[in-house]
Amino acid sequence: MTSISMPKALTRTLLYTPVFSFLLEWFSRRRGLASGIVNAGTAVGGLTIPPLLPKLIDKFGRAKTLRYSSLIFVLIACVLPVIRPRLPERAIHGPRPGAARSNSQGRGNDESSGERAPQPRPTWFKSVPFQLSIVASSVQALAYFVPVLYLPSFASSLGLNTSDASLTIALLNGGSLLSRIAIGLLSDRLNPFALATICAFGTSLVTFVLWGVVAVRVASHFSGLLVFGLAYGALAGGWTSLMVGFVQPVSSDDPRLATNLIGLLSAVQGIGNILSTPIATSLFHSVSKSSSTTTYRAALTALHAGGYEKMIVYVGSCFAGAGVLAGMGLLAEKSYSGREVHRPW
Repeated sequence: MTSISMPKALTRTLLYTPVFSFLLEWFSRRRGLASGIVNAGTAVGGLTIPPLLPKLIDKFGRAKTLRYSSLIFVLIACVLPVIRPRLPERAIHGPRPGAARSNSQGRGNDESSGERAPQPRPTWFKSVPFQLSIVASSVQALAYFVPVLYLPSFASSLGLNTSDASLTIALLNGGSLLSRIAIGLLSDRLNPFALATICAFGTSLVTFVLWGVVAVRVASHFSGLLVFGLAYGALAGGWTSLMVGFVQPVSSDDPRLATNLIGLLSAVQGIGNILSTPIATSLFHSVSKSSSTTTYRAALTALHAGGYEKMIVYVGSCFAGAGVLAGMGLLAEKSYSGREVHRPW
């Protein structure tokens, strides 16, 4: 698994970072919407692949299915040549070391050459709202992938087949698809910390109510898990579309700095995602096989066995904590309103 996951993470980073850098160059007023559309691409894959993957594995086997899936990256490689930056490299990264000396001798200064002199930028590491966005994103990442990983096993413990279990993840990604675009659109008009607070507290409520209670009470109808998957994806999935809004006040109009800060937010989220798996595993206890007699009894036993019950409390508490931190960021940004905090609205 390590030989697969490490190159996959590296190639994803090498692909994702330049694309996001170009996005920040092409869009200024609608960056949130553009970011939401880009982030929705991963949700499209999550919506379509889970229902198809079990059927492909049954028909072709795991080895051939993985080989056929690799063709997706061939299609991506065909699209990459048409992706172009809006600004020349010189405007983003500055002149090369040798060129800077010749320009200073031949033209005198940057103003005579027509290039903008570097403007003073706010120090992002001293910005309290941005620091709170980093901590809130870390706490959110500690819980986000737990339902994604364990919802199929929870559905299997209810006696559902593989296709039905995959459908719960498909609906989760479907809700995330709509949420990432909608949250991105709203972040161009509303404060991202306010949106983050609503999404985090809403996800916490959905986790405690729908996954913790309703999913058990109506498990025989299978509707509880479907509603939870859709609601969880719609509320939790849009967090990634808020990153552009988080970095907007501290990056000003510098696409390079904005890309670096979004990379920092992605890095702390990645650390949280890595830690979430061993934490969830430690909270989970295997369910007794003898509890598979009836659907309701299986789910009830699974919860009271200490596995899913602790997991539900953990996920709901993490999102509640992220909501508190996002609310603190909202208050902190309002206190900065008289200072250098620039929003497009």
